[in-house]
Amino acid sequence: MVIFISCKKNDEIIPNIPPVAHAGTDQVIIMPADSAILDGTASKDPDGSLVRFLWTKMSGPAPFTISNAAGARTVVKNLSVGTYQFDLKITDNGSLYAEDTVQIIVFDPLHPNRPPVANAGADQTIALPANTVTVDGSGCSDPEMNIISYSWNKISGPFAYNIVHGNDMQAKATNLVQGIYQFELKVTDAGGLFSKDTVAITVNSNLKFWTQLQYLPSDEFFFGDYLNWWFNGFNFLMGIDDKMFAIGHFGGVWQYNIQVNSWSRIGTFPEQMPSLPVVFVVNGMGYCIGNGHCWQYDPATNQWLRKTDPPDYIHGSLVINNKVYLRYLRGTNNQLLVYDPSSDSYIQKNNLPDLGSSLLGQFVVNGNGYYIGGTGQTWKYDPGSDSWQKKASFSVQGSVYSTSSFSLNKYGYIIGDLNFTAYNDSKPMKVWRYDPSLDQWHQFEEDYPGYGAYYINTVSLNGIAYVGLGYNNGDFNAIDFWSFKE
Repeated sequence: MVIFISCKKNDEIIPNIPPVAHAGTDQVIIMPADSAILDGTASKDPDGSLVRFLWTKMSGPAPFTISNAAGARTVVKNLSVGTYQFDLKITDNGSLYAEDTVQIIVFDPLHPNRPPVANAGADQTIALPANTVTVDGSGCSDPEMNIISYSWNKISGPFAYNIVHGNDMQAKATNLVQGIYQFELKVTDAGGLFSKDTVAITVNSNLKFWTQLQYLPSDEFFFGDYLNWWFNGFNFLMGIDDKMFAIGHFGGVWQYNIQVNSWSRIGTFPEQMPSLPVVFVVNGMGYCIGNGHCWQYDPATNQWLRKTDPPDYIHGSLVINNKVYLRYLRGTNNQLLVYDPSSDSYIQKNNLPDLGSSLLGQFVVNGNGYYIGGTGQTWKYDPGSDSWQKKASFSVQGSVYSTSSFSLNKYGYIIGDLNFTAYNDSKPMKVWRYDPSLDQWHQFEEDYPGYGAYYINTVSLNGIAYVGLGYNNGDFNAIDFWSFKE
């Protein structure tokens, strides 16, 4: 007996190929005709069948009626003057789909389309610390009532600003600084015609204690951001005697001319700083500690000299009697090191009290150092006796973030973001002042009007504090620069 056995190979699975949509050729309709054929019959499916058609309007004037939106071929009626775009979406029997668009221009030779009329609203004036305005294009008009787009752009004015909802009829201009801005509104109708109008926004200082100075150069200090540095470094300030310097994250060293309110580049910093460095000045020499290194800057020769490397985790500096007191965080312990520039050496001193893992600020007043811990505890350091004394706590309603600090004359100051309102809501940074003679903290009467929301730099020179740089609430470099004087 012979037995024959037949074997059959499993069917091969062939993937579905998507269809190809064709919404037809673009058309021009001459009124009084007000309808057109939407023809998708040239659409096809290479390996199956088309099971669904759907026509929708993508843009154009408001009036229109599609007779059968699910038809392969249908009529669109009740068109008005302007440019329409219709989308065709087709679906095959394997649920794959494709789309195509067709443009229909409706032209009335007896009543040609007329351009819209842009109206950017009345000019406005505000005074700092207010730094936000609403620009309003609701006064725009179009003879055919077919405005389809709005676009707001700044055409002149200070560098600092943001536009929120810039493609809406109403937009907000935020983070404004002292100066005169011009914002342009462009409105476009369905026929592609447009017009423009501008509105001027004047921002006055109206401040008693703050004066806006010349911006830092944008090419050196703005481009790049906190999340993606082009040059892996930080912008920072350094004040030496009566001279002010700024080091950009591209490495350039710039000097500020106080008399003419301008910046000029004078050199290059030796290395990049991947985090904000600790900066201080002793005996006419500038020092920068960062990236595990200590650099000395001589403004007379415009030269940088590498000094003895400090321990890691240096945070903050206080200069008292030509010695530098450095907070050194080892594990959870706050330690105090003294750097002596004359011997280029570091000496361990009495450990700091418990300041927590963060530090709100530090400053020197009347030859004594002050440290403010993360929970507001204030400690006074007497370098003569190497001893600590607890003082009145820094206390606010809520929490303070992203602080900077400085001393000026007989007071200490902290600039900070109260409850994240600067970063989240574009509100001004708050200022608090400490009076050692009364052992009292209070919120200062004027906020910091600058653009930065964190990593703000502060320097005190000859009875004036200079404040600026840092990052704004969009995580981009702030390049505004201010002086503060009581």
